Amino acid sequence: MKIFKCQNCAHPVYFENTKCLQCGSALGFEYQSSQLFALIHTANGLEEYGAPGKMVKYCANHKHDVCNWLIPAEDGRNLCEACTLNQKIPNLQNNHHLEAWRRTENAKHRLIYSLHKLNLPVLSKSISPNNGLAFEFLADQNHPMVAETEKTVKTGHENGKITLNIAEADVVYREKTRALLKEDYRTLIGHFRHEIGHYYWDQLVWNDYQILEKYRELFGDERVDYTSALNRYYAFGPNHNWNFSHITAYASAHPWEDWAESWAHYMHFVDTLESAYSFGISLH
Repeated sequence: MKIFKCQNCAHPVYFENTKCLQCGSALGFEYQSSQLFALIHTANGLEEYGAPGKMVKYCANHKHDVCNWLIPAEDGRNLCEACTLNQKIPNLQNNHHLEAWRRTENAKHRLIYSLHKLNLPVLSKSISPNNGLAFEFLADQNHPMVAETEKTVKTGHENGKITLNIAEADVVYREKTRALLKEDYRTLIGHFRHEIGHYYWDQLVWNDYQILEKYRELFGDERVDYTSALNRYYAFGPNHNWNFSHITAYASAHPWEDWAESWAHYMHFVDTLESAYSFGISLH
């Protein structure tokens, strides 16, 4: 993730910051420019530093301390580009749910930032029911942090809707699951990057025959029964010598998972390089 600077004092500030710890300026992220701005409190509301008359407001989820993104003051929307993608959020009367949602939103906002930087289309399902993107963050009764529903919530993707079990926001729960399933990259941001890969397979591959044929040459034929392939993977583990042909063990389970794991790792690489560049690291 890129490191930003406060326009008021040039002190380093970070993506989720809402206040500069050096000068006390309020901070907000502008999606269109991918910049974190210092804000000035005026009689007319919040104004971006260095842009006289440019009035903005925080996303409505700012009041829950889960979002610092900005919306033009005259805009009729109350939710930013990232938060408008949410279809369901946890019951916020439960403090554990609120903390889990906060961590989850931090990861999701980083995902949307990266997609925007890669010039990938991010369209809400509320605008485009067939091709849009939506998120559901649900609670699972089997974990004390998220006791709410009557069944286990499974993280996954279906027709543009990404569902995430907010128990994944609990470090202990996620680490136990990571060790049990031998998934080295099981993180909140890793979940988002993997599942968004499934979404973009539908958008970029499925409807283009030429690209689909190239996909099948590289990843295999996705028409192989998906449920049977996953059952076999969880029963017997990955194929022998999977690491000679796949980026992770799970990628060997099915061509769809090969694509999603490869997509996620591409995003890992890009964001890691951006972080390194922000810290002044270079290769010669």
